Amino acid sequence: MPYMGIQELKDANVKSGSATGDGSTTTFAIGWTPPSAGSLFVTINGVLQSASAYSISVSNCVFTAAPASADAIEFKGIQSSGTVVTLGDGVVNAAQLGSSSVVTASIVDNTVTLAKMAGLARGKIIVGDASGDPSALTVGTANQVLKSDGTDVAWGADAGGIAASEMKGFTKRPVFEWLSTTTMGLQGDFLYQHNGTTTQIVGGSNITFTRSDTSGTEQWNYLYLDDSAIVTAGNSTITASELISSPTAPTLNVTKGGFYNGNDRCIYTWKQNASDEILRFSKIQQMGAAVGTVVNDFSWTFENSSGAAYGTGWHSYTATTDYLPRPCGVAGLAMGAFINLGGSHASMYVTDDIGTEYDMFNVAAGANTNTPVTSAGLFKVRLDYAHSSYTQLFKLIGWVPSPLL
Repeated sequence: MPYMGIQELKDANVKSGSATGDGSTTTFAIGWTPPSAGSLFVTINGVLQSASAYSISVSNCVFTAAPASADAIEFKGIQSSGTVVTLGDGVVNAAQLGSSSVVTASIVDNTVTLAKMAGLARGKIIVGDASGDPSALTVGTANQVLKSDGTDVAWGADAGGIAASEMKGFTKRPVFEWLSTTTMGLQGDFLYQHNGTTTQIVGGSNITFTRSDTSGTEQWNYLYLDDSAIVTAGNSTITASELISSPTAPTLNVTKGGFYNGNDRCIYTWKQNASDEILRFSKIQQMGAAVGTVVNDFSWTFENSSGAAYGTGWHSYTATTDYLPRPCGVAGLAMGAFINLGGSHASMYVTDDIGTEYDMFNVAAGANTNTPVTSAGLFKVRLDYAHSSYTQLFKLIGWVPSPLL
């Protein structure tokens, strides 16, 4: 059954028309406008005419000689051969193209230049977002570096090539200085790995700190990096506001790599009397390392004897919490006792509870040395010679800090 209705007219459809010669007329209407003479076939009485026998003038066919009377003229051809559009420079934008006008295969490799991309704020870079689409990453702050968590990238602090988490227990101590009965100084630049709410390297310089504890009790007070204050500050700079003192002693946290009370890292300790006064102290340094802290306002005479009766064997002494902060010992913040040697005697040996020589000193009156202590504060001393004319006068005058402080 033939198609009924109006068919869609396409440029490629074949067109036809006809006319009858009268012996004098040379111009005949074709019925449409051919795009060129080559797109039209002309026959007279069924005989195809040469292209030189006629020409096209818009929608008319003009013969060079008038067809004879009653000649059957027929025109066949296409209405349009199509149109090739050449775009001018700078005339196409994204809205005109549309999402379906250009596909990847339509674009020749290496033809889209940076000049053809949309503008991007200075310093931004293009990254893939969670949906897999290109996205502009906001510019970071000064000295930040680009870091990856294995999924996304973001700007972060530059740790100098080593992550803070890889610097377990790191310390660069200040020189702790007694300033007054209520203040102490952290002199010089200092850095610590603080393994609190977050793990980061924090530091400061030349800080004056006023003791926080005013409980009116004679006791050791401990200086902490205040984790909650550091979190609130939101940066790695330590000021007096990020420090706090407390009579609560820390414990060694092997995982964190330092002495901690919760998330607060302990970095020093001092003795405070019942009037809440910080007892005078001085930090003894040797070759840049802390050797000991002398507490100038007290000393404990743990031996005052004379004569041969003292002997050459080991003598045990235990420093109480009045003179040695806790925890102490190998895993303590006070690794040893700082002692002053008086009297007259020969070489002296010191040790902890092991009972074997730790070190040897040729001692003169007034010399200072340090001895390791146990977790109970016990240490031992012996001489290599006893004589009735010798005297022994030993005083504990301070403590030797752990390298983790």
